[in-house]
Formats: sequence, structure tokens, C-alpha cells
Amino acid sequence: MRNLYHTIRADIFKLLHTNLVLLHLLVPALGILLFCGYYSYSPWSERQKLYGYAQAVAIVFPLMISVGVSMLYEMELKAGNFQTILSVPCSKAVSHAGNLAALCLLGLFASIFAVFGFGIVFRFLGFVKFSLPFYFRLSLILFLSNLALYVLQYGICFMAGRGISLSFGIVGTLISPLFYLSLGDYIWKYIPYGYGIRTATYYCYRYADSGTYKTIAQDFRTGVITAGIITVILSIVFVIGSSRWEGRNVRQE
Repeated sequence: MRNLYHTIRADIFKLLHTNLVLLHLLVPALGILLFCGYYSYSPWSERQKLYGYAQAVAIVFPLMISVGVSMLYEMELKAGNFQTILSVPCSKAVSHAGNLAALCLLGLFASIFAVFGFGIVFRFLGFVKFSLPFYFRLSLILFLSNLALYVLQYGICFMAGRGISLSFGIVGTLISPLFYLSLGDYIWKYIPYGYGIRTATYYCYRYADSGTYKTIAQDFRTGVITAGIITVILSIVFVIGSSRWEGRNVRQE
């Protein structure tokens, strides 16, 4: 655990001096500006505006994760062909876990910035139906619902290469809206790309539309439990795979 703590701490300092920080700053800031600018004159109700923004953030998350993981991969590739991972005295799983944890912390910051920051500006525009604590909790839910994607995308990138990882991110962003429709009613809880948009929307229903929430409460609870189990399984596979990872397959990319 001590090795993991020191690895995470070192990786955080390492990422703070990279373009990954700009990615996690600029994308949320751009989203806030675009949506608040449009919402300032849009005829939609306040609730519809919130739902639309939360779903937009959930849709963009898979692509942002894949881009972030690919940038991290590129950094490690340029650092002596992954020598910062392969040459560590502790298990390679610890190095990979440190990288992943540092990236997740940036993702947590981006999620809070995107949703809580939006809430502050949104309330400044006069839309005060939803409290700031609600926006903060929503940002945490959006991040936690994408933890499985962080593990999955990281594994794909370092096992198969950044090209395939980016392809998965693009496809995930394109198909994630489908999981909000009736098409995804039964399968969303088994596919990580559907977690964000479903959980965010369900949480908004719970807070703002109790009548609708009663009809989907059981699906929400079942989905959260299933997503948690799948996230744990992916994490176990990640630890096993990363401990045996030698970088051979992707060095030739």
C-alpha cells in the first residue's frame, strides 16, 4: 500500500505538468460556456435544461476518457518505451494502478468542474430550482458511474494500442445516447458505456420528478449494483493483466 501511495503521488505530480490538465480544464469550461450561453435564451424549462446538460456530459465522458488514456499512453511510450513502468522495483500492477488513479483524480476534478461549475453559472442566470449540493452530488455520480470505463479504456489502450482505445471511445460516445432510449432498458446495466447517462438521468428524476422516479427506482438500484459488480470484476482483471504486462504488443504501434 505504501508503494501504491507513493506511486500515485508521483504520477499526480507528473500529470500536473502535462497537457492532460488542459484537457480536463478546457473541455468542461467550453461545455459550461456553450450550454449556459444557449440556455440564457432557450425556451426549455429549467428541468429540461438540467437533464440535457447532464446527459451531454455523460455522452462526452467516454471520448474524454479515451483521449486522456491515449495521451497518458503516449507519454509512457516516449519515456523510454514504457521503462517508467517496466523498470520499477515493485509490481508493474502498482505502476499501472498509480497511472490510472492519477488519471481518475483528474477525471473527478473535471466532473466536478463541469457539473458544479455549471450549477454556479446556471444559478447566476436565475435558474435556482436545483441547489448547489445537488450539482456536487450529481458530479460525483457521473464520475463514479464512469470508473468502469477508466479501467476498461486503460486496459484496452495498453494492451491493444491507442488507436483501438480511441475507436472504442468514439463508438462509446456515439452509442451512449441509445442506452437512454427504450432500446437500452434491459442492457444498459451490463455495458459500461451506458452507466453515465442512465445513472445521471435517474438521479435527476429522483430529485426533481418523484412520480417518474418511482417507476424506475428498482431499475436504478439494480443497475447501480450490477455496475458496481462489473467495475470490481474489471478491476481484478486489470490488476492481473497489468502485473503480467510487458509492453511487447504495443511497442510496435
